[in-house]
Amino acid sequence: LVGLEAGDTELFQIPPEQAYGEYSDERVGEYDRDAFEDMLGKPVAVGDEVETEDGLPGEVVDFDDDTVTVDFNHELAGETLEFEIEVLDVE
Repeated sequence: LVGLEAGDTELFQIPPEQAYGEYSDERVGEYDRDAFEDMLGKPVAVGDEVETEDGLPGEVVDFDDDTVTVDFNHELAGETLEFEIEVLDVE
């Protein structure tokens, strides 16, 4: 923001490694469907949000008769973040 004046606009980009990190296949896990549904207390569905005992959020991305696949990557992992800012005032 240094050097910008009131009324200026600027586009900032933050690469994945400085934001939410790169997408990692290692943060995707497969679990036994029966045990998973017992834990949830309901039938599993794509889009279900879950949380590990440590508080790590995840999302069910796939399931079949035997397994449930959960993605623990942040939803913006691997994305370049873009912010357009406008300086309203400088004091």
